[in-house]
This record gives sequence, structure tokens and C-alpha cells, in this order.
Amino acid sequence: MGLFSSIFKKTETAPASISFNPHIYNNKNNLKKLVKTIEQTTPLIKDPKPNFKGEVLRDMLMFPKDLGEAHVIDMQEIEDIIKSMGVINAIVDKFIDFALGPGIRLVSDNAKAQKIIEDFVQDSNLNDHMRPWLKDALSKGLGVLELGGKKAEKIQGVKVIDSKWCYITRDSKGRLEKVTQIKLNGRNKIINNSSAMMRISKDDVIEFKPWEVALLPFNKVGDSPYGYGIIHPSLTLINEYIGCSKESLMLLKRKANVPIHVKLGMAGRTLSESIVPKDGEIDAFGQKLEWLDNKHEWVTNPFVDMKTIDFGNIGEKFSWMLEHKENMLYKSFQVPAVLMGAGNIAEGLAKVQMEAFERRILSIQSEVEKVLENQIFTRVLQSQGITAHVEVVWGEESNERKLERAKLMVEVMKLPFINPALLSDAEKEFSQLMGLETKNLTTPAQQKKKEKEEPQPRIPGSNRSENFMQEKIFIGELLEDG
Repeated sequence: MGLFSSIFKKTETAPASISFNPHIYNNKNNLKKLVKTIEQTTPLIKDPKPNFKGEVLRDMLMFPKDLGEAHVIDMQEIEDIIKSMGVINAIVDKFIDFALGPGIRLVSDNAKAQKIIEDFVQDSNLNDHMRPWLKDALSKGLGVLELGGKKAEKIQGVKVIDSKWCYITRDSKGRLEKVTQIKLNGRNKIINNSSAMMRISKDDVIEFKPWEVALLPFNKVGDSPYGYGIIHPSLTLINEYIGCSKESLMLLKRKANVPIHVKLGMAGRTLSESIVPKDGEIDAFGQKLEWLDNKHEWVTNPFVDMKTIDFGNIGEKFSWMLEHKENMLYKSFQVPAVLMGAGNIAEGLAKVQMEAFERRILSIQSEVEKVLENQIFTRVLQSQGITAHVEVVWGEESNERKLERAKLMVEVMKLPFINPALLSDAEKEFSQLMGLETKNLTTPAQQKKKEKEEPQPRIPGSNRSENFMQEKIFIGELLEDG
């Protein structure tokens, strides 16, 4: 008895009973009450969030305290290079032009969500702000975009913030806690006195919550929340290139004119037979050479011998080094030399370089796309109570890639045993690649239905009467009698 009682004994707390009272709700207010009741009584099912155990290394600034983690690069130095070196600025602009030039399109299964995001992009002029935002990310390693408005409301505009004055704070697991920006008065203290950084107080900073900014780090290494960008890894090459250029210009300045060597007097067989000028005479003639003007005609006596000194082509000694450093810069930045106007590049090599550069651009677009979708568009949709996903699709493909895809679609359509649905999709994609109108195209199912609905052609004799044979015999007899 004890065995069965232990197996079949009642639990200490029985589950709450659920009463079932069927009703027909023909009133909207009653229906809303029912939905609200269900929402309050039904537990919400949330997606499980990963509970990470790994910790990240944080390099927190000691002075001032609570400002955030220290920058991994000197962003001011990078900004000075962008401002003063046109070549480096042009390389960064090439990346931005190829990444943002085609523009973006928004695609979503939820038409309402897509319309909301399209209106937001247009109202906030997001496309105009993306260029300086991406330029900060590529050059300084971090782009900061402020998102205006409260968390529960729609984003009220966007603004790019100078990332060199922003500092990130994370917890030990690497989750973002806040972003701190130094105010203008604090910046003036630091600019006038570099040691004033230690005297920055809370009144000199602005704190942003995680949902108030969209961070775009680029080229991150290790646990740092900041990226290194594309300029800092090439600083050594940039300094070497600048050094070679300065030394080349210095020598060209010194040796730009053709030096003149003047020999005064005349050498004889013995010293007594030689004509040796005095030191004062040599110095006086030397002073005339120091202050040369546009005079090209010289008149001297037979005891003055003037010759030019040829040092050879001085610029040629530096040209190969400058060219080498320039090619190394292109390799370091991963930009094709043909885009920067470099000549003597084989067509096949230039094509391979452009294909590699397009893949590089795709990776940059992927980084921007993740931030747009996860940090910006998600907040806009959540403020409207929508949980749909809006996909960012980058603009038009290159003509060469379109032609390759069109050729592939033609080969697919030639397959003898292709599925009709697949054939229809291939035809649609081919028409889109070629820019053809697709409004009048029909699917195989629609074509089959249309054929069934069409009236069948009339077969001769199919509509004759049942007494056709008797009528035919009767008519024949009449003709015979006649």
C-alpha cells in the first residue's frame, strides 16, 4: 500500500484550473478586452539571450575617471594626415564613393515597416550623414552617429559626432554601457594644454545611452571597442614616403642649377712661370657667382677658365624609391593602383585588382548594413510597435557582373528538364537584369489557366442535329425527284 501511495500520491500544489466560458464577441471593445486579458495572463515567450562568460580587456582612463576606455590610436594625428595629404584623403574617398555611391534600397516582407523606414531615411537625410560617418570610421577607426529623441519614440533626426572626442564604456563582458563626449569647453582646455586632460570634470562631458548613438567601428583588433581604420596601419609607410619626398626636394633645390667651377690664373712649368691670383681676387670673383642674375654672357681674360659640373640626374636616384613606397601604400590600403591614376598596368592585372577591390567594398557595406539594421532601423520600428525586419540592399551592380548573371540565366533557361517554376524565376531575373518590362509576363500556372479558359475551336459537323442522317436522305430523294 505504501508503494502505490508513494507513486500515485497527490502533488502538494495542484495546477490552477482553467475555466472555459465560450462567448461570441460581436463588439470591438469586448474583443479588445479579451486580447488584453490574454496578454496579461499569457507568459511572454522571449528569445533566449546568450549568457556569455568570457571577459574583455578594458583599458580605462585613470584621469579623468569614468570618462571611458582609452583610444587605441591618435585620432588627431590621423585627422591631420587627412587634411594635409591629398593622396591619403583621395584613397579614403575612393572607398566611400564605391561603398555609398550606388545608394541603398530597402526591402521587407512587411510593407508598413518598409514604408516607415523609407520615410525615416528621407526625413532624417540619413544618406547625407552616412558619408562623414563612414569617413570617420575608415580613417579614425570609429564613426559615431547621434540618434535624437527618447527611447520609446521615433528617432528625431541624426547627427555625426567627431569620434576623437568620444570615449566608450563597457562592462566586463563587453556590453556597451555608455558613450561619453567631451564638451567644447573641455576641448579648449586640452587644446591649449595637453596636461589639462586630467582636470576634465563631469561638467565638461556629455553622456549618451547605448540607444542614443550608432557606433561604426572599423578594423577592430583584440578586445578594444575602437577600430584602427585604414590609415593607422600604414603610418610607417606614410612617414617613409614623406621623408623620401622631402629629401628629394631638398637635393633638387640645392642642385637644380648647374654648378660653375671657375679656375683663375694659369699654371706654368714652374711656380715662377705660373700666374697665381691673390686670395682677394678669388674671393671677389666668387662673390660675383653667389649673386647670379639672368645674365648669360660672360667676358673674361684668357686666365679665367669657366666649366660646369655635371652631377647627373639627381631625381632619378629617388624616383624608384618613391615609386616603390607609392606601390606599397596602394597595397597597404588595398586600393587598385589603376584607380589612383598609375599607368603601365596590364589589363588582366587591373581587372583582378578591381575584382578584389569590389569584394573589399562588399565587406565595408556589410559593416554599415549591420549597424543600420540593428541599431537604427530596429529602434525606429520598435517605437511604432513593429518587430519586422527591413533589409538594406545596396544599389546597382556593375555592368560586367550583370552580364555574367544574364549569361548564367540564359544557360539555365536552356535546360531541357527544368522545373516550370524555376524557369519562370529565371525569366524574371533575366528581364530585371536586362531592364525589360515584366508587367505582361505570366507564370506557367497562369498560362495554363488561360489556355483552359479559352474556347475550343469548332470541329466540322460537331453541331449537327440528331436527325442529320434522315434529313440528308430526305434531301437526296427530293433532288432525285426533281
